[in-house]
Amino acid sequence: MKKYFLLLVFLSAVKIISAQAQPQYGHADGKSGKDMPPPPDTTHPKVVAPKDTAYLGDSSTVFDYVEEMPNFTGGYDSLMKYIWKHFDYSTIDGDQVVGVVYLSFVVEKDGHLSNVMIKKSCGNANMDKRVKTFFEVMPPWTPGKMNGSTVRTRIIEPFRIELR
Repeated sequence: MKKYFLLLVFLSAVKIISAQAQPQYGHADGKSGKDMPPPPDTTHPKVVAPKDTAYLGDSSTVFDYVEEMPNFTGGYDSLMKYIWKHFDYSTIDGDQVVGVVYLSFVVEKDGHLSNVMIKKSCGNANMDKRVKTFFEVMPPWTPGKMNGSTVRTRIIEPFRIELR
């Protein structure tokens, strides 16, 4: 009997402690909050624009982050295949060029690329120029979207070069 009494006390204590550990949601006036949703998760913020279309700005607004980021038509694998097939390394001066060119460009609403700029050089001016020109004439990408509308989006893309 003593065992059952101790077990009952132990289970009651566990229930009380676990109830105190659970966050309580409710109204400021003390009403129960069981029908209320929990507060939003702020540990992993999500980029979400207000549903107001005025937030999308005018046609010259360029976004850095959007709900659906632009990508090369067909995805990353298609971009790699396109680079492998179309980039001409034969015009590069020097026997050995190794490095990364960081490009910044804007994917327009129709998918073509504009404002292509070298953000960080690989150390070979000729290679930088070739990479920039290559991206300027690249086929259209799938444009970025915010609230279901296509928008201008800035991308910074690394382009790795290894000529040995």
